[in-house]
Amino acid sequence: MYTTTSFHSSAVPPDQISGIAADYLTLERARIHRRLCVTRFGLTAIALAAASALLQWPPASIAAPAIATCLAVSAWTRVLERRCEGRLERRLDEMSRKKVVKSS
Repeated sequence: MYTTTSFHSSAVPPDQISGIAADYLTLERARIHRRLCVTRFGLTAIALAAASALLQWPPASIAAPAIATCLAVSAWTRVLERRCEGRLERRLDEMSRKKVVKSS
């Protein structure tokens, strides 16, 4: 479930507003990047596993590291997305402690 956060722009310094907007846009880019990487590298890993199992090409000794690399890239994009979420949450928490933010 999404949480909506609002604040009066007159109660917040402009540098904080631009920082929040930048963090939010960075988070959205990270989400898009994760979705693309999971789809592309996930399909590549599935194709390599199927080709290795059914066609015996490439050999398992070559396919296994390639599949592991594809899965590692997908996992790493989630780590990066979580870092962006944490950065945005910290910035919004700082503002809520100053009683500027209203969450619903």
